[in-house]
Formats: sequence, structure tokens, C-alpha cells
Amino acid sequence: MRKACLCLVVACGGLAGCAVPLEELEPLDGRARAAQVHASRSDSHDAHSMLGSLDLGDRKLTHRHDDRPLLRTDLRRGWFECFEHVHEGRCGTPMVHAFLTEPAFLGRDLIVGAELGEDEREVEAEIEWALSRRLGLVVEVPWIDAESTGFGDPALGLKALLVEEERALLSASIKVEVPMASTSSGLGSGSWAYGAGLHGWFDLGSWTTLQTYLGVEHLPAEDETELVWSLSLGKSLGWHPFLGDCGSAQHDHGPTSVTLMAEVAGVAPLGSSDDDLSGRWLLGASLPLSRSLDLRGGFTRTWGDTEREEAWVVEVIVHF
Repeated sequence: MRKACLCLVVACGGLAGCAVPLEELEPLDGRARAAQVHASRSDSHDAHSMLGSLDLGDRKLTHRHDDRPLLRTDLRRGWFECFEHVHEGRCGTPMVHAFLTEPAFLGRDLIVGAELGEDEREVEAEIEWALSRRLGLVVEVPWIDAESTGFGDPALGLKALLVEEERALLSASIKVEVPMASTSSGLGSGSWAYGAGLHGWFDLGSWTTLQTYLGVEHLPAEDETELVWSLSLGKSLGWHPFLGDCGSAQHDHGPTSVTLMAEVAGVAPLGSSDDDLSGRWLLGASLPLSRSLDLRGGFTRTWGDTEREEAWVVEVIVHF
């Protein structure tokens, strides 16, 4: 994409440079004039070829994926390779963040989301920052507005891409919740919490994806361990950004599309006589407003052995 833009600038610059006064031009004979016309057409054809499928009239852009060799299961490579921010898989399928499932792919994004329930409202800011082709950091900071208002316990995470295939990604992550929020006001848990799990991303074809997570969370202070799982099915449809092609050009956004999502997540206690399950489901959509900004929304409801709660979810994702 950068090459295409550069070629366009060079071509335009060349045309501008040719704009000299007519009186300074020497008369050309027939052969010289024909050669000049042929050269001009050749340059124009070369510039058009280098632009590839860039169509400014229809505002269609060619979005590339990471064209480096696949890492596959070779864990010796990729740990110190530069990260390339792309938003499509090797087969052109959009790679879109799920709501309830942490993605297997890495990114450099700021996610600000609000969950608006009847009795409680929560706003969370999350930063995902890829350090290399295989490693990424995750920082989560929640803001809670319920019986009390303030910051909740922040969480720090580390994610590693283990398997990279043409239609599948598999990552592992660890997460630590730090007890920094006030316990007297009910905003914090008052204890450390640890989690680890596996993330999957699978290209099912026809711009359809399945994202999965399976992990455990442990609360040492309460001596409790829980099995945590989630599934997200996404279907992307062709769409153009509402704001056109504005935004950062530092990375290639995937095919411009609106993605519909159906998700479910659950929690099951381990090592306990209490075998009741609980969780929530969500229906939502993600819409790109520009190359560096996505707007998302959905509706979620709890299920299982828990008090019924419903909420609307609104999120904004900024891609760096």
C-alpha cells in the first residue's frame, strides 16, 4: 500500500515537473514526437501496474496480510521478529476482536468498552501491545459505577503465539489481577487472582471464523479454581468504512466489512461439590468507521446459576 501511494506521488511529481512554459520547448520532428508519446504511455502503464488493484474511483483498496513464511509450530522463530499490524488472515478473512473471547492473534489496539446494565454500569479500557511477532502485552483497567463508583482491580497479561497456520492460530496467555481497588466500597476483590489459558482462531471459509478460549482462574485467598471457557462465531460481510479511507496508514486494515457475532461464555468451579454452571451469551456487531477506528455494539444476558442480568455493550477500538 505504501509502495502504491509512493508510486502515485512520484507519478504526480513527474507530471508536475513536466509543466514547463511552451516557449521553452524545442520543436520536435515526427519521430521524436512519436517516441515521446510512447514513453509517456509506457510510464503511465508502469505506474498503473505498480498501483495494482488500487481503484480510487470505487475507493477499493488492496489490503495485504503478513506475507512472511508461516511460523507453523516452529517455536524457534518469531520471538524477536518485528510485528506487522494486519487485520486479515492468509486467506483474506477479517480478523475481528470478539466481545467475550480474547483473540489468539496479536495487535496494537486500545479498546474502550462500556457495559450498561439496569443496576450497574462498567467501563473498561484495555491496551493490547504486540512486542514482536509472537509476544504481546495486555493491560486492563475497569471503572465501575454501581453502589460505589471508582476503579476496579487492574489486570496484566502476557500472550504468546504458539501455532500459526494458514487457517488457524493458537496462543497461550497468563493473566494476573492486582488487588489495588478499594474493598470497603466493593470495587475490589482484596486478593490476587491468576489465570492461564489457550486461545484459538479458526478460518472456516466464506469470511466465517470461530474463536475459542479455554483456561483456568485461581483465587489463592479463597482457595478456589474455576474453569473458564468461551466460543465466538463471526460472519463478516462486505462493507466500506463510513469515514472513507481516513485514519492511520501505518498498518493495513483488513477487508472493510461489518462482522456479526454470536458468543457464549461460561464458568465452572473445579474441585468443589458445587457443580452449577453460569455464564452469559452475547449478540453483537463490529463496524469499521475508518482504517484505524472500529465501533461495536451488542446485547448480553447471563444464564445458569446466577441472577438474571441484561446489559447493552458499546465498544470503540483504536488501531495503532
